Amino acid sequence: MKQQLIKKAETLFLRYGIRSVSMDDIARELGMSKKTLYQHIENKEDLIEQIFLIRYEEEREAMAKFLVESQNAIEEMVLVAKYIVDRMSLISPSFKYDLEKYYPAIHKELDAFHWTFYLECTLANLKRGKEEGLYRANIKEEIIAKIFMGISTIISADQVFPVHDYPLDDLVSRAFLYHIHGVVSAKGLTELCQFLGEEEKERL
Repeated sequence: MKQQLIKKAETLFLRYGIRSVSMDDIARELGMSKKTLYQHIENKEDLIEQIFLIRYEEEREAMAKFLVESQNAIEEMVLVAKYIVDRMSLISPSFKYDLEKYYPAIHKELDAFHWTFYLECTLANLKRGKEEGLYRANIKEEIIAKIFMGISTIISADQVFPVHDYPLDDLVSRAFLYHIHGVVSAKGLTELCQFLGEEEKERL
């Protein structure tokens, strides 16, 4: 029941924003009383924290799966990109705004997790790509990984890319393409084009 509660709340928050969804709304969607709802969570902030704890674990499992299932570093990066773009497409501008403004501590924790976790993933992918000859041999993995994470941070900055003007999923997609195109070798570029759709190829 708690798992179902958390997933339903996440769906509503992502679609409508956090502030516009009340605990009454969540209880009604689940067909339960608010009293029953509070037997599983303390308050809305606790509910948001529970949502992100589950999301952290889901992202770890997804990255581990892509590493095992991918043929090479480029396919791994493409799978990661599509996964994150799909995630971003579900996030409404209101959700992002509400999280930053009304739950800054949780937002800060989320940023810290993403920076540390995805920096490690990017660094490992760059090393793998070099070993496979698909990325240029002269790239400095640690520097490139931090540049990529820096770009990701800029994307999430509303003052640079206002959420109502720049769809987050499109920004993330373009950032991944910018990154991968900057590190692939000639052999890697040929391999990359095999994994991309026509629309993605046009952005390169």
